[in-house]
Amino acid sequence: MELNMPMKKLTRGRKDSVCLGICSGLGHYFGIDPVVVRILFIGLAVPYGIPLLIAYLISGMVIPKA
Repeated sequence: MELNMPMKKLTRGRKDSVCLGICSGLGHYFGIDPVVVRILFIGLAVPYGIPLLIAYLISGMVIPKA
């Protein structure tokens, strides 16, 4: 039995991006509003500041634009 489901691809958002488009791309990938992802990012930035910023910058270099 073969399932022909389309593969989702994670890309950085272009249309509603603020900085690098990472939160926008994650929102579109998971099917949620990018504002929710941005709020979660800001909430996690308080306890995990520098490591989260480094992960965000690396994601900006690795994830392709839409």
